[in-house]
Amino acid sequence: MRHNGNMTQILELANDHWQVGLLPTTGGSVAYGRTRINGAWHDVLRPTPEGSLTVVPDTASYPLVPWSNRIRDGKLRASANADGAHTISSMGAEAYRLRAKRRGGTEREKFQSIPDHAIAHIQQIVREAYLEAGEDVGGEILRAHLWQQAFDGRRGMIANGELLSPTEFRRRIGVTEKRLEQLLGDGSLFSVEVDGALFIPAVLANRAHNLRRLQATCQLIVPAPPLGRLDFLMSQKGSLGDRRPLDMLDDDDDFKTLRQAAAAWAAEWSHTTVKLYEGTHETEPGDVSPLYTATAEIDPRRPLWERASEALHAHGYQWPLGPYTDVRQFTLFVERQTAGDSAPTPEACVQIVVDGEDIRIRIVAAPGGTLKSQTVPTFNQKNLIDLAKRVIAHLK
Repeated sequence: MRHNGNMTQILELANDHWQVGLLPTTGGSVAYGRTRINGAWHDVLRPTPEGSLTVVPDTASYPLVPWSNRIRDGKLRASANADGAHTISSMGAEAYRLRAKRRGGTEREKFQSIPDHAIAHIQQIVREAYLEAGEDVGGEILRAHLWQQAFDGRRGMIANGELLSPTEFRRRIGVTEKRLEQLLGDGSLFSVEVDGALFIPAVLANRAHNLRRLQATCQLIVPAPPLGRLDFLMSQKGSLGDRRPLDMLDDDDDFKTLRQAAAAWAAEWSHTTVKLYEGTHETEPGDVSPLYTATAEIDPRRPLWERASEALHAHGYQWPLGPYTDVRQFTLFVERQTAGDSAPTPEACVQIVVDGEDIRIRIVAAPGGTLKSQTVPTFNQKNLIDLAKRVIAHLK
C-alpha cells in the first residue's frame, strides 16, 4: 500500500512482470497497469494523472458497479424471506421475455429497435443463462422465439405509424421519388427492412425537428445499422447531459456538441487493423503471429491509408508494446471489421523491403490500386513501426 501526495491510497499488486495499482477509495478503479520488458516498465493501460486519482472517469479503468445504465436504476430487485433475509429469486425462461417499454408516449416492444446482429448475441447470452440455471430450451427454439419477438415488434412500428412506406414518407416531406433515393443514398435518411419491404422512420419526417440538421446528423452515423441509428437519435445520452440527439438540433452550440458525439459514436461500429508479419507474403499467414498489431475505431468511410495511418498513430489497441526486432523484410496487412460481421474484410497488402537507405514497396492488393513497386527513402527510420508509418505516409 502506498499514498500519493494527497494521501489517496494505491494498493499495488505486483510480481516480476506486472504491476497493477488499485484505488480502493475510488470505487475499486485501476490507477495503472504496467508490464516489464527488457528491464523497463511500460504502461499497458493509460495511467491515471496524479491529480485525478479520485476522479473515476479519469482513471485507467473502472468497474461499472452496480452496473448502472445496464440494469435499470443500478439496482437488483430483492424480496424479504420470513426470517428477514433478502434474496434475489432465480429466474426461469419467462423472466427473459422482453416487455413493452414506454418511450415517447407509445408502447412498443424493446426488441423492435435492436439491430439484427445484436439479436444473435442476445440469443447466445440468454441460452448460456438458461444452461447455467439448469434449463436448456434448445438453440433453435430460442432463436425462433427471439426473432419472432423482433419481427412482431417491427411490424408493430408499422402499425402505429413509427415506420412509414416510402410513398407516405415522400408525401410528408414533399420530395420526388428520385430525391428520396438521393437522400437514402447519401445517408441523409435510412430505411428499415421489414418482411422484405423497406420502411423509413417517421421521426425523420417530423417537421417539429430541424430536418436539415437531422439529415446532417444521419450522414455522420451511417456506419451503424439502421435500427442502431434510430436508437441513437431517440435515446437519452449521459454524455449529452441526459438529452436525446433529437432535442439538440436547434441550438448552435448543442448541435456542435451533437456532431462531435455522433461522429465518435459512429466510429465505434468499425475497426481498422494494421498487422505486420516478418517476410514477404501475398495473403495473411495463418500459422504465425504478427510482429505487431494496431487497431483503432475509425469511420470506415475515411480513405484507406488515412485509416491505416491513424491505427498506427492512435493509442488504441497495440501489441506487443516493444521493443521490436530489427526486421528488414516484412508485409503490412490492413483489414476492416464492422460490428456484426463474422470476419474482417481484407483491404490491403504491402510488401516492404529495407535496402540500405531506401525502402522498396510492392503493393500486392489495395482497393482501386494496381500491382506496382515503388522506392522511397528511409529518412533514417530504423524501427519496424516507424518504417511502417513512413510507408503509409507515402501511400497517403
